[in-house]
Amino acid sequence: MGEVEVVCPNCKTRLLADAATGVVLREDRKKEPARSFEKILEEDRARREASDELFGKALASERDQKDLLQRKFEKALEKAAEEPDTKPRNPFDMD
Repeated sequence: MGEVEVVCPNCKTRLLADAATGVVLREDRKKEPARSFEKILEEDRARREASDELFGKALASERDQKDLLQRKFEKALEKAAEEPDTKPRNPFDMD
């Protein structure tokens, strides 16, 4: 069978593998073009802004979740206060 060449569709890396053992014999990665310092800073700022926005959304969601759970708990307490306190039936007594 020999060797098998595989190209990654995402990063375009070429892998040469032994078909019998599956061991990668060679890996050829595409070189990224050089980026300017300003471009790198711009990408970093954009990434930070996006992560700050996601964190804010997650924090608001947690606060909403906390309020929702508190309301559900209060409703359950009211329901428990309204219903009489009865002992559950034993499943073995159902014969």
